[in-house]
Amino acid sequence: MTRLAITKQHSHAIHAIRLGASVAPMQLCERLTSLNGMLMPPAEVAYVSSDLIYYVCGCGFMTIFRTRVNATAADDQPLYTHPQWLRDLEVRKVAGHHILYFTAYESEESCSFWYLDESGSAVMLRLISGAELPIPDPCLPGEETHWGAWSGGFAFDADDNLYLCTGNSVPAGVYRISGISAENLDGPLERIYASSAHSIEGLVCDGGSLYFYSGPRIYRLDPETGTEAMVYDTSDISDAAVDGLSLIPDNAGWQPLRWLIRLLQWVVWKIGSLLKR
Repeated sequence: MTRLAITKQHSHAIHAIRLGASVAPMQLCERLTSLNGMLMPPAEVAYVSSDLIYYVCGCGFMTIFRTRVNATAADDQPLYTHPQWLRDLEVRKVAGHHILYFTAYESEESCSFWYLDESGSAVMLRLISGAELPIPDPCLPGEETHWGAWSGGFAFDADDNLYLCTGNSVPAGVYRISGISAENLDGPLERIYASSAHSIEGLVCDGGSLYFYSGPRIYRLDPETGTEAMVYDTSDISDAAVDGLSLIPDNAGWQPLRWLIRLLQWVVWKIGSLLKR
């Protein structure tokens, strides 16, 4: 069952949700990150495991922090600060190693792709502009146009494909680059889906399906057939739109179960202590 970690605009918490289940959102951690004397919430989030989360601080959107579920804000460590605004980030497992990728603002028309190498240095991989992402022209049926900029949203699947989305604009599109490697994202862009009904943001991939958000709702998209379906309404978390979206992998324990186990362990310990008296 697909699980997602999300951040909310103007909210200081990272929540976990389960798609396809009537389970209330679970707050993973609450943050008011201090950066240069300013307190700001997390903006974008990349969930790696039950013990590791990366997020972009909402203060200037230039610093990536590393934290853990159930850790205090004092435990958060700044991992990397970029000279430009960060747009999206995702952790991809390649040959058994977790690699952190992110996109960053370059100009009014383009964003750049980067990854952090083993030394923690950022390496640029590719520059993509809005002109490379054609969408159906809403004014001229049968014609195509493009937005002036690309928002930087992206996702990887398990078959060496990279997906991009246009962002907070309508019409919107999803695009694919096939046959990528750990350090090479080159290749032609293929549009696999277009929508004239809503925007496409916060792209993630799980089990052959893409997930994205538009307004307070999360949708599932089949990249092969172009079929979409609304799978979650996040308005029960807050009245603000989703800001960051990340997949929670299968090896990450579901937090309510973890807390139940800890509670049972405490009860057993407490009973043992009373019996010794």
